[in-house]
Amino acid sequence: MLLDDRAAEIRADASAPARNAPLEGIARRLAAARRTAGDTGHPAPSRHEVALLCEGLFDTLVPGSYPAHGAGRGDAVQALDRLRERLRALLAGVAPFGALAWDGGAGPDALALELLGWLPQVHEALTEDMWAAYAADPAATGLLEIALSYPTVVAVAVHRLAHRLHLRGVPLLPRMMSEWAHSMTGVDIHPGARIGRRFFVDHGTGVVVGATAIVGDDVTLYHGVTLGTLSFARDAAGALVRGGKRHPTIGNGVTIYAHAMVLGGATTVGDNAVIGAATVVTCDVAPGAMVCRERQKPDARTTR
Repeated sequence: MLLDDRAAEIRADASAPARNAPLEGIARRLAAARRTAGDTGHPAPSRHEVALLCEGLFDTLVPGSYPAHGAGRGDAVQALDRLRERLRALLAGVAPFGALAWDGGAGPDALALELLGWLPQVHEALTEDMWAAYAADPAATGLLEIALSYPTVVAVAVHRLAHRLHLRGVPLLPRMMSEWAHSMTGVDIHPGARIGRRFFVDHGTGVVVGATAIVGDDVTLYHGVTLGTLSFARDAAGALVRGGKRHPTIGNGVTIYAHAMVLGGATTVGDNAVIGAATVVTCDVAPGAMVCRERQKPDARTTR
């Protein structure tokens, strides 16, 4: 018997009802488990499609990064039309998962066009971000190197677009876009965070910027920085109280060095302050101040 013939027999046997009966039971239990977990029954947005959208949008801003999906080179109008259709389909797909606050009753088509219309402003802001990177990093050789190899460019570009959708009340999609950027760069910026101009994240890995953080202009963060929550409020039943400002406000011209943490919604770091590496800040920092971790003195009894 030829191998191909034997494979055909196996496929035919595998489709027999008797063999599928246990699978039907598993499928029923999975469906019941999903309903218990609050599954709405609507198809989940495709992570793959979100990744293609992010790649296409970024290629439009930095031509050549993802040429198969973007509008950076070639027939820009046709490429933008493909991006609009992908974005429109994703917006329509996430609509059942939350209340959308689209002005004037605008639907997915209008919002997709609105986001694409925002690309020139994002490009302008991103160019300023790259100049800030060049000014802050002596290892940088020029804007081309920064555009094509610095993780800050991907993370901040996608954030500025996801933030726009977040402000319009779009569910799921902005968070999925930010998670794509997070997976690509190690920089985790919630789409709700408000980020100013000329923002630079050096190295990037391990940076976390929370949903209610406010970051001013000309701010530099190094790897491992967290702009996070100090504590979580709970109601009488012990459940988390959602909403409210939980993350800090960072003024203009602030530099925060590696692995520092600035925590709490009431915490404000004043303009031009410097937060040293591995420092934990839980209270206000005055403008122009420098906050450093206290150096531990060696114990004379254990030194040799």
